[in-house]
Amino acid sequence: MNNLTPAHYKVEFGFGIGKDRNQRAIPGSEQVAALDFIAAEAARRFGAYTLTSTSGGWTNPAGLLVQEPGYTLMATVPANFDCLDLHAKIFAAYIAGALRQEAVAVTVTPVWFFMQFVSER
Repeated sequence: MNNLTPAHYKVEFGFGIGKDRNQRAIPGSEQVAALDFIAAEAARRFGAYTLTSTSGGWTNPAGLLVQEPGYTLMATVPANFDCLDLHAKIFAAYIAGALRQEAVAVTVTPVWFFMQFVSER
């Protein structure tokens, strides 16, 4: 912990699961299938992920307030992760396609990160 220079990036993808881009309800079975698909791709692309249930809203380009349940998917990657911006854009489009979303929020934050492994006794 002597060197606190961020050596990783936390990448977060925020997306709704309640409604599609046309404000139609997404059936529960489709939500589950899409989340399984998204989680598998996140693990493949980033190595690991955390999925957190959320609730929120946003104003779409038509000026309509869209409020719905959603998720934030978070992954932490090394600072030298090749083409992170491209991976983030592609994965956001992947999420949008799986859930027929109009938009997916993407946040990239430099972080100091490590894994603490504990040996068994």
